[in-house]
Amino acid sequence: MPKTVKSNPIFGEGTVTVTDCKVKPGSLSVIPDLCEISVDRRYMPDETIESLLNEFEELFRSLKEKDSDFDASVSPRFFTETTYTGYQKNIMKYHPPWIMEKDNIFVEKSI
Repeated sequence: MPKTVKSNPIFGEGTVTVTDCKVKPGSLSVIPDLCEISVDRRYMPDETIESLLNEFEELFRSLKEKDSDFDASVSPRFFTETTYTGYQKNIMKYHPPWIMEKDNIFVEKSI
C-alpha cells in the first residue's frame, strides 16, 4: 500500500479508516489468535477495486517480510439483496466514485 493515498481536486484526498474490529476468541482473559477488521477505503475515479485490493496485498507482503508469522488476506464486502419477489443475490458492496460535468441537466436541476 502506498504511503499516501491518491487525491483529486474535486474529492480531496482518499482515506483509509478501520470501521470495525473483531478478535477471536473474544474473551477478556485470552490472547486472541485471530483479528478481523473492516476497512473503509475512499478512492478516486481512476482507481479500481482490483488496484485497491492489490495495495493491501502489497502491504501484507511487506509486513510478512518483516514478520514471517504475519498472515492476512483482503476481500471486498458482500451483502445479500432481496427483491420484492423474494429472489436473493449476493452483491459486492462497491460504490465507485464518479464525476458529472457542472452543465449536466441533472446537476443543474439539483442546485
